[in-house]
Amino acid sequence: MVRLLHQRWESAAVSEPLSVIRNQLPQSLPESVEKASSLHSEGRLREAEQLYQLVLEADPAHFDALFRLGAIRLRQGRFADARQLLLQAIEMRGDFAEVHGLLGSAMTGLRLNEQAISHYEKAIAIKPDYAEAHNNLGYTLHVLGRAKDSIAHFQQALAIKPAYPEAHNNFGNALLALGQFEEAIRQFEAALNLRANYAEAYHNLGNGLLALGRRDEALNQYRKATAIKSDYADAYYGHGKTLDALDRTDEAIGQYEKALSINPNHIDARIALGNAFHQVAQFEAALAHYDKALAINPLGARISLADAHQRRGHVEKALTQYGKAQAIDPGHVGAHLGRGDAFLALGKIAEARRAYEAAIALAPSGPAGYLKLGHIKRYTEADPHFVALTHLGPQIPSFPIQAQKLLHFALGKALADVGDHEKAFHHFLEGNALKRQQVNYDEAHSLGMLERIREVFSRELIQQKSIHGEPCPVPIFIIGMPRSGTTLVEQILSSHPSVFGAGELQHLRKLANGSAGPQLKFPESVRSMSAEEVRELGRSYLSSIRDLAPRAARITDKMPANFMLAGFVQVILPNARIVHVRRDPCDTALSCFSLTFEGHIDYCYDLAELGRYYRAYNLLMTHWRGVLPPEVMLEVQYEELVGNLEQEARRIVTHCGLDWDDACLEFHATERPVLTASAVQVRQPIYNSSIGRSKPYESFLRPFVEAFQGSTNLVRTLE
Repeated sequence: MVRLLHQRWESAAVSEPLSVIRNQLPQSLPESVEKASSLHSEGRLREAEQLYQLVLEADPAHFDALFRLGAIRLRQGRFADARQLLLQAIEMRGDFAEVHGLLGSAMTGLRLNEQAISHYEKAIAIKPDYAEAHNNLGYTLHVLGRAKDSIAHFQQALAIKPAYPEAHNNFGNALLALGQFEEAIRQFEAALNLRANYAEAYHNLGNGLLALGRRDEALNQYRKATAIKSDYADAYYGHGKTLDALDRTDEAIGQYEKALSINPNHIDARIALGNAFHQVAQFEAALAHYDKALAINPLGARISLADAHQRRGHVEKALTQYGKAQAIDPGHVGAHLGRGDAFLALGKIAEARRAYEAAIALAPSGPAGYLKLGHIKRYTEADPHFVALTHLGPQIPSFPIQAQKLLHFALGKALADVGDHEKAFHHFLEGNALKRQQVNYDEAHSLGMLERIREVFSRELIQQKSIHGEPCPVPIFIIGMPRSGTTLVEQILSSHPSVFGAGELQHLRKLANGSAGPQLKFPESVRSMSAEEVRELGRSYLSSIRDLAPRAARITDKMPANFMLAGFVQVILPNARIVHVRRDPCDTALSCFSLTFEGHIDYCYDLAELGRYYRAYNLLMTHWRGVLPPEVMLEVQYEELVGNLEQEARRIVTHCGLDWDDACLEFHATERPVLTASAVQVRQPIYNSSIGRSKPYESFLRPFVEAFQGSTNLVRTLE
């Protein structure tokens, strides 16, 4: 961080009473100051401090004593005292660069950032080669969210003083904020080459590696940080975040608890701990931590508590918490956005729209409100929000990376609405390129996994293992590519009085990964599973969903990516039913490419990668059709479902072992939380405007089609 900040005050010697030291003072003030300066240089700061105090008793306007005692107070973290001393010193010598530099650091410590900037700039004007002032000015600009402006000052500091680990570290943090992760990592590594025991640089290097998805490497850096500095709460928190990203939730909980044992007011760790308990379905423990966080930061934690309720489908409770957040700060943008999301999940589209518009009114240059508003309405050229959004377009490079990404997606949607397809796709390309930089997609591993699944799950293995599975017919798995129509199918089924729609669940993936052992990973581990292990996995899944709806005859799991696990489903739950939803590949690709996803959908942000993944998905689905019993998996074509709703809906309901109910045709009237990107669409009667949506973009989608070529099920090829 800032060179003169965050250094712990350590006494090199036990100080003697001032009365004793007073008797030992040299006879003249210059000699006393010289002795104090010598002690200061030797690191005997407590003794130097006491001598400076005695000098100031004798001469309250002694510049050297004021300046040097101010420097000591700064090292002690006593920023207000340092400021008072240095302000007195600067009245005497306003042309002394170092006084302005130290006073700037005191102002930074007091969060008087604009005043700090003024003093750093004065210091640099007096002494252009003042490396520390450049570094500290860069740091303060970064704190103010002006990371781009800070870069030149870090570069200048390092040009003046190349062996400056703090400047490398601060430079890395600014680059991290700008999304320049690789360059940030190089700066942190440079800092560590200069100072091997620099805990903060190890921590920040972990942050950079985590941003690139290099999670195992990030873990190693956080461990190094805490090995050097055992009370480093931020490093334990970062370690926990990384374990969470690796789905090692139990271990993450331990790291968050360590962070909180050091700093009980670490709100990020407190909320992350609540989220982690939520992930393992310990909801009471999760809520307890959110409640504790409320005492630290009522606004931020209140919104997190609302978000947790919403994720659990408790939308009314979420609305209550968002309302309380607004009561704390009626102008808080996050509360309006959260309320909009909750209203949207409830199908209250008008209320959601008003909430998003309120967020935009409070933050006209904030992209999130426009992006969310675009999900629930079509923009027109006369729409004031469209005009405002297009005015933001030329300013995109000046925004932080995350905001740039969201603005590109928001503009892409808005321009598509008004028929400017070329500009719209340009923004989709730019937004996806930024998102691609933030994910660590290992294409060879992902495609290799799909190939290995085909190799392992033969018809013979499925027949051999499935006789030991849990025979309960309750689960229904709705699978397919993202944006293929799976939410519509779930909404139709969940409108049936005997069906509970559970949404997108992680249970099956965790069970599959948990089936691996030290020697064999999934899917190879399935070959060696015993009869009891197979039955226990089925029972475990059933127990997890039964807790959601104890009385339902059927429970849907609409995780599209479970298409990878259709054979695993048949092994552990042989009487479960699978509904595979397909959609025109180009329409699917465009729909994926025009959204930014949360979670592990990392193959969608490059058209060629998306095409290759789609081809591998298609090959796997062809495999399942050949090895699964014919009664297990039903194929549903989205276009046919839209074109002949009743016939296809009856086919789906019959496949799931249920009697027909006319409520399935009124799916848009079903009151249940819908938390996916299709929340608006499934609140409307059936429509066909999404069919052929990709037609105006055919020339732009060529990289997808070329990567997909060779598959036999391409619904529409390019002419």
